[in-house]
Amino acid sequence: MLAQRLVRRLCADCAAPAGADRATLERLQSTLPQVDRAPEPQLRRPVGCAACRQSGFRGRTSIAEILLIDDAVRARIKTGSTDREIETAALSNGMETLYQNGLRKVLAGEASLDEVLRVARS
Repeated sequence: MLAQRLVRRLCADCAAPAGADRATLERLQSTLPQVDRAPEPQLRRPVGCAACRQSGFRGRTSIAEILLIDDAVRARIKTGSTDREIETAALSNGMETLYQNGLRKVLAGEASLDEVLRVARS
């Protein structure tokens, strides 16, 4: 099963550093597996310029979550488990949530944290 959302991509010409403190960066990275953490996170924020028509964004990028139905997930579905129990089984098998996938884009400087929170945490 696949879920996807579009988030606005930060304008490469005018996006500015977001000025997040180290504690915030570490808290954001703690939601990602250790091996997937960005070596140098680049939180950025929209500013606005002529290239993006003063919006701070230019184009879109997708964030996605893929739920693979393995034996553990299938067993939970068959027994009528709750959504949370099914999600826990999928996460233990390596599934990445929409939020985690969005954070990866935030830490790479492609999207703003506010944009990902708006789309993935609704």
